[in-house]
Amino acid sequence: MTVAGQTGEASHPMDRKGVEFVLLARPGRDQWTLVISYPRSGNPTEVRFGGSRDEAIAATGARIDGWLKRQRATEKKAPSVPRTDC
Repeated sequence: MTVAGQTGEASHPMDRKGVEFVLLARPGRDQWTLVISYPRSGNPTEVRFGGSRDEAIAATGARIDGWLKRQRATEKKAPSVPRTDC
């Protein structure tokens, strides 16, 4: 995963429930950029975060969990299209 315009040390790509993410160290103590690559999204989502590395990973996990929950809710609300090939 590459992030345009970002410098700094990056973690190895990590995965949570099928969603890939990395942490980029920013200048300053405990400063991070969370980079999340949601499926079917053209560009990764970048969020600045202040806290420990473990807190950054937990915050990323919470964001991914929230996104997955919203995706499931959206899929349930989508009207089903009747089949016309029967």
